[in-house]
Amino acid sequence: LKTALRTGFLLLNVVQSCLMMNTDVVRGLGVAWKLSLNNEERVAWWPQDPSRDMVGWRAVSEELRMILQQRQGRGEMPPVVLADRWQVAAPLAVLLKDAPVYRRTTDWPAVQLLKKQDQSNPFSLWSSFDGAALPVLYITDRAELEAPSEEISQLYPKHQLIAWFKVTHRGMALRTWKVFACSKEMAEDK
Repeated sequence: LKTALRTGFLLLNVVQSCLMMNTDVVRGLGVAWKLSLNNEERVAWWPQDPSRDMVGWRAVSEELRMILQQRQGRGEMPPVVLADRWQVAAPLAVLLKDAPVYRRTTDWPAVQLLKKQDQSNPFSLWSSFDGAALPVLYITDRAELEAPSEEISQLYPKHQLIAWFKVTHRGMALRTWKVFACSKEMAEDK
């Protein structure tokens, strides 16, 4: 009996883990499970989709790659791509590893954080961007931001929203992304 119970619980945990890692299966069974919930819609006992942070990165990287290639086509200097936090920088750095961005060395990651940001993260092991006089593309998934963070704005007083797009997964809104072009001095002001 003990062996049967253990085996049953183990199988139940395997099924539960599979469903949590691929919540589209749960939605396919008719359960209305939104990808992201704002604070008004959140129910304490019904969690946000645990797989939400695993989807949508390829779409974001493709949009960002398109922006970078357009800039390269216009003959602009490759920019440094800065993310607002390491949870955004890490996946994009992997997906944009061959993108036309500024790097000090070939092993420098494609997406950076500022040195001043929280150093208790995996990115603190990589070399960080120090705010040199280079063009910057600042990317964030915080839709409420009208301008780059205060830290970026102090280093780069000239900034302009150049892209705004929503990433969806199976027809449901996932995240809203904003890309800002930042510089010490914008080209129009010269």
